[in-house]
Amino acid sequence: MSLQDKLDDFRAGYEADVDTKTSLDGEALRLTRTGVAERAHKAGQMAPEFELPDFAGNPFALAQLRENGPVALVFYRGLW
Repeated sequence: MSLQDKLDDFRAGYEADVDTKTSLDGEALRLTRTGVAERAHKAGQMAPEFELPDFAGNPFALAQLRENGPVALVFYRGLW
């Protein structure tokens, strides 16, 4: 099965799950109405300094990455 076939199957299954889609669409609308998107940083803006644990639980600061040049931040929500 090709990747496209797998994606098509996944999409068909998601679209068939009306309750989940309705719930997610409602939450997206609620967040939009709060104005959070207008307050969010946009691509190219500098992120505020922060420190988070790395994969081993050790503190790691954004400033450490910036020492080597530009940084791209990616947020992974994990599995729900």
